[in-house]
Amino acid sequence: MSPLPADDLPPEDIKLPKRAAVQAKPQNGVAEVELPEETLRPGMPIVRARVVYLGPGEAHSISFGGQIHETFIEDAEGPVERRDRDGHDAEGNVIQGTMRRYTVLKAATMSGTTQYDFALRDTKGHFIHERMMPKESKYAGRPYAWCEHLGHLRRFFLAKDERGEQLYKVMARPEHLQLVSDNIRRTERARKANAQLYSEIEAR
Repeated sequence: MSPLPADDLPPEDIKLPKRAAVQAKPQNGVAEVELPEETLRPGMPIVRARVVYLGPGEAHSISFGGQIHETFIEDAEGPVERRDRDGHDAEGNVIQGTMRRYTVLKAATMSGTTQYDFALRDTKGHFIHERMMPKESKYAGRPYAWCEHLGHLRRFFLAKDERGEQLYKVMARPEHLQLVSDNIRRTERARKANAQLYSEIEAR
């Protein structure tokens, strides 16, 4: 089922191969490829991937344990620019904060919680086009969210609805595809091994 009425969806006229097809071209011009459905290739490096919601409804959201922790390190050639907080001198006059550049170090942690919002409309009922896949995509009009946490990408990839259909599509850059796939494979292998171990212990 589509979260949008059929008449509201942009036309889909692209013919795509089944495996690792180029699906969307983001504004920065870097192509993304779909994590193949048949590739269950279940440390946490940071990747940036789109997660496309395929289920029904226009107000879907979900939360997972874990978050991306950011550390800002001052760097004269860093890509991020931020202004210090304003201060005051001895006479109480406002001193405007200094503009500085930073490099951001990110780490995926299992502490805290991250919420992913796939809502298609704002509080006034207007479509949030920034959350919709572009018209040249196979999933045109579908809502998506950005995800950088490998553990969350694994859960999105493995999620199924009551009929066993995938609820989400993971869209990663080509250079990240193998990393995401290998993480899913290793994690699932370890999970199944632990489940087998526990069942053997309980059977004794």
